Amino acid sequence: MLNSVISEAIAGTVLGGDDAGHGQPSVEGEGFVPLSFFVDRLETLRQRSEGGLYAWTVGEIFTFDMLGDLGEIIACAPTLGHAMRQLAQGLPMLQSGAETSFTVIDDEARLSYRVLDPEIWPRRGDAEITLSLAQNICMRFGMPRGALRQVGLEYVPDRDPSECARHLRVMPRFDQTENYVAFPARFLSNPSVTGSAGTQEFSERSRALLDRLSRRQSRLATGELVRARILRHIGRGSLGQASIASELGMSDRSLRRKLSVEATSYHDILEECRRAQGEALLTRTERSLGDIAHALGYSDQTAFSRAFSRWFSMCPSEIRKSARQPAAGDLRPGLAG
Repeated sequence: MLNSVISEAIAGTVLGGDDAGHGQPSVEGEGFVPLSFFVDRLETLRQRSEGGLYAWTVGEIFTFDMLGDLGEIIACAPTLGHAMRQLAQGLPMLQSGAETSFTVIDDEARLSYRVLDPEIWPRRGDAEITLSLAQNICMRFGMPRGALRQVGLEYVPDRDPSECARHLRVMPRFDQTENYVAFPARFLSNPSVTGSAGTQEFSERSRALLDRLSRRQSRLATGELVRARILRHIGRGSLGQASIASELGMSDRSLRRKLSVEATSYHDILEECRRAQGEALLTRTERSLGDIAHALGYSDQTAFSRAFSRWFSMCPSEIRKSARQPAAGDLRPGLAG
């Protein structure tokens, strides 16, 4: 659905050997591999590992230099707060097709992450390695290993979670709407344990990275940008064309014209996203049909049911039931994902 990619250097570190050697050079000469390829291989390694802890442990060995330019900037961050905000802003340099945010509410800081493409599933290892990387950075700024308050994961457990809880020193919360780690905000003022550059140098490097991200995004097809925005907004914000156009910095008319040049339309992309995300919500969660209809932006449950019956020749409740049976055709796995 999205042409999501991940840095070939990161994939090579995580997967090892020649298993990541299918990269394609970007415009800037950096190598990338399809995110779907990476996630699939990582799931296999995770399944084979003792206690399913492969991704958690690999995320802990990352050093700043392994993260390229982003790692260099995080390494010179004056405080943990600066480092976590930079991670959230700069992760698209290493991986596209995901949403990462960093928030502070009262005395709790939280870094959240989720892959936007509903067709990339299962993706347990990808979530785990990203959250492990975030914890790794926190520890490099002096936060104790056992300081995490909460760990949230979008999947339901595929095994006894007690081994994972012992490793993290907190029992994860499963079947969440996104993946996250939360920790006391008092650690955000911690300086790096290895020293850091001045605030001015950090700010200059941070601005340069954002400029590179902006240039990279400007090269993407308009349809790809719209698709990512819609997937980000489903269940969280407006799905109206005017709203998406405004976020992309263009008028409604300009958006229609650019999509027409690419032989598509906003309506076509919206329906594509609704179909894929709706199927995922039906087959992987226990959310009510009414909630799913609302999240997808339908006026009511009847409109939702009519659309899905047209696409799948089954009503939403039948799609959900079929996904829980072994012979579910080409529907993706349900709650075991």
